[in-house]
Formats: sequence, structure tokens, C-alpha cells
Amino acid sequence: MRSIPSSSFIVIVACAACNAFFAGFSGSLSADEFTLINQKGEEEHFEAELVGSDKQWHALAMADGRYRIVPQAAVRARVPKAGPTPMSAKDVAAELKLEYGEQFRVDVLDTYVVGLVLSTPLPKTSEARVKKVLDKATTFMKQVE
Repeated sequence: MRSIPSSSFIVIVACAACNAFFAGFSGSLSADEFTLINQKGEEEHFEAELVGSDKQWHALAMADGRYRIVPQAAVRARVPKAGPTPMSAKDVAAELKLEYGEQFRVDVLDTYVVGLVLSTPLPKTSEARVKKVLDKATTFMKQVE
């Protein structure tokens, strides 16, 4: 039996309700409106929570659960705000599908999105094996809960 090469995909597990979960511990969600100059020299505006920083970098938690590392020198403005509305698992899955396109396979649970990003297109005969890998990852996440 042939197996899928491990380099053929990346497993993504996103916690769609992480912000809501951690808000129970901290009291409420908080975030700031950041304005920065990106690598292309363009001004960018987005909402994120500052979760850490050092002398040169900021670690920002985005509304979709991702972290973004930005140089402090690129930040032009930071305005305090109430914070983002946590994204649902379906919203996170839809955003990941838009980002990764046809090579993204997904399984949505109540609070998690488990997905595979294929590095190359697979023949239809391999789809069943990819589904098994995705099912195993989903089963693991259910057991972790």
C-alpha cells in the first residue's frame, strides 16, 4: 500500500474560538488598531492584540488566531480599541480556503478547523488517503478536547 509522502502537505489546526476561550480568563478581549508600513512600502491598517515585544519586534495576535511578527520601526500608529469579534470555525475555514485555494482540504469542528494544504495537486486516486489523514487529525483534536 502506497502512502502519501510527508512532504506533500501541511496540517493546519486553527482554534476558531481561542479568543473567546482566553477572554474567560482575562475578562474581555482587547486589541489595538495598528498602522504600519509593510515590506512593499505600503501603509497597512489592521486590528490585532499585542501579545509580546522586545527591543525590535512586536508579536501580534490577529482576529483569525494567527500571529504576526512585525518590526517595531514599521509601526506608525497604535490606537487602543475594544477588540475583535472572534471568528467562527466556518469563517476561519472559508478564509483558509480563499488563501490556499484548490489545494486545501478541510474539516470543521465546533471550535477547531483541521486542514491540509497540499504542496502539489494530487490525482483523484489519492483523495481517499488524504481524507484518512484529515480524519485522523480531526479524531486527535476531538480527543484533546
